[in-house]
Amino acid sequence: MSEDSVEQLMVAYQQGDVEAFNRLYGHLSPRLYGYLGKRLDCSERDEVLQQFFLKLHSSRQTYKKGHSLWPWVFSVLRSILADHWKKQSALPKGNQTVETLEAEPALFFNSAYVDGLSAEEKSLLQKKYVEGLSYREMAKELDTTETALRKKVNRLIKTIREKEINE
Repeated sequence: MSEDSVEQLMVAYQQGDVEAFNRLYGHLSPRLYGYLGKRLDCSERDEVLQQFFLKLHSSRQTYKKGHSLWPWVFSVLRSILADHWKKQSALPKGNQTVETLEAEPALFFNSAYVDGLSAEEKSLLQKKYVEGLSYREMAKELDTTETALRKKVNRLIKTIREKEINE
């Protein structure tokens, strides 16, 4: 389904079209489920996905026609995910910078940790963590291999961790 089609479904849903919601749900769910699957166990994933669609319903009028839907969707999802972790009092343990990158990318991209990164490196992290693209989707878009992208992203994460440790 094209980006325009998904955005048209959202606009139709804003106007009360129930069938548009059903199609939107069918299109968004697999990608969001995959995104959450990397961060939560199965029972939590289902709960957060359900909370997302409740929030989508209650805030659907805030989506602005003509804007890309995916950044708006992931903004809503990350907000719910952060709330979920706060409620659980169990934000993922470990490196705070990488946690921020995964849980709240907007905070990460406004921090000093991105200062030393090139535009290409920032773009890779943005596609992976903000847009929630899979390595397969990124490889297709960037005309490279999944393996090469995994290595680049892992090296970037390692560089960020080392930078944090040295501070």
